[in-house]
Amino acid sequence: MGTKLVSIKVADLMLKHNVLDEITARLDSSVKHWNDTICCAVYL
Repeated sequence: MGTKLVSIKVADLMLKHNVLDEITARLDSSVKHWNDTICCAVYL
């Protein structure tokens, strides 16, 4: 019983971590996109 609970907790943490990674990656790419857009606008 105890080990099952632990593995569920670990799986839950891993899932949360993956979701956070995904969000961070998306934010990172959108920030890069905005930086590119702003740089282009400044050059124009």
